[in-house]
Amino acid sequence: MIAPGQMFEIERAVTDNRVYRVWKNLWSSIRDFWRVSVAERPNLRDNVYLVYEDTRITYGEADTMVQKLVSIFREVSPNLLFVLHNNINSS
Repeated sequence: MIAPGQMFEIERAVTDNRVYRVWKNLWSSIRDFWRVSVAERPNLRDNVYLVYEDTRITYGEADTMVQKLVSIFREVSPNLLFVLHNNINSS
């Protein structure tokens, strides 16, 4: 799984003069990870994503909730997602 060309391939990266082992093919954002995990894999939509006590939520149901939340953010402030995105990426 971590061999060259595999999904979890590991490479060395230098940050602040320190060498780290990092995943080479990591998604650039949570948004990309979610889109690849759910939207581009329709067979995953019916699988259980979250279990809390007697409640089970599938990937499809979670995706619907996420999309509703994004639309609420867009209605409240069109610039909010841009600000959040820039603050997260500048950290």
